Amino acid sequence: MFIRLRPRIASAAILLILLLHFSLLAQGDLIGDVRAQLAQNSFSAAQSELDSYKSQHGITPEYLEALSWMARGAASASQWVQATTYATETRTLCEQQLTKRKLDAEPHLPLALGGLWMVYAFATAPNLPSASDSPSEESEGQGLWTARLGMLAMISLPLLATYGYLEDTAPAVVIAFRLRLILAAMLFLGSLCFLRLYILDRELQRLVHVTESSYESLKNLQERIALSQKLAALGRLASGATHEINNPLTAIFGYSGLLADNPSLSPQERRLAQEIQQQVRLAQLAVSSMREPGGNATASKPGSPVEPPSL
Repeated sequence: MFIRLRPRIASAAILLILLLHFSLLAQGDLIGDVRAQLAQNSFSAAQSELDSYKSQHGITPEYLEALSWMARGAASASQWVQATTYATETRTLCEQQLTKRKLDAEPHLPLALGGLWMVYAFATAPNLPSASDSPSEESEGQGLWTARLGMLAMISLPLLATYGYLEDTAPAVVIAFRLRLILAAMLFLGSLCFLRLYILDRELQRLVHVTESSYESLKNLQERIALSQKLAALGRLASGATHEINNPLTAIFGYSGLLADNPSLSPQERRLAQEIQQQVRLAQLAVSSMREPGGNATASKPGSPVEPPSL
């Protein structure tokens, strides 16, 4: 009896091994399937893959890495709210997994953590203040306080000179030295203020000149645009007029040709018909020159657009 059961046990063992093998393959293919769905911008299909895997195998490091790829896919599509949500969920689940296993026990968990921190960096970068704005604000504040301190120093120097002159306890030499020192300081600070105002005036003149040149350029551009629009309208009007004039000239040329070919006409009448044809040809050339740029019209067969009617 034991011999009879051995084939059945072997078959069951082989079946169990195959099931385990396919289960491992399914676990290994989860990340690839999710990335393939994200490459096609199919977030719903990728989420379905994750939900199906979670219902069968639970939360594993492979699931966490695939979930981090969901966060990266949402970030690449500029869906920052969804990317932050996936990243937060991945971080919470990874912290729970780290209480049961080491970080370097297998490669999926470190990759998941690295991916979510990259998503956090890209999601929070647009909300950070621009580094280029801070120096300008600091420089404006420094320039404002420098001007205030300079004005305070200029105002305080006459007061110091008056106090030093009216003080009777100091010797006359000391009072004269104080007055000379305060005068020199006033001249120095006045020179600096004048230099500062001169530099600001030159900069203001440069900005005014740039503004005037920009305004003149813009005005010239507007005039050219208006002129081009007028020329375009005039060209359309001339094209329509030449077309309307050319149609009756073509009919006149055709009828005059029929008259010239009529054998019942006298030589004088035939010559007049040919003269009509020649004048119509000249009129058609003049009309065609209006449609050509530069007024150079190429000679074409008169009357070719319309066939002469038969009498």
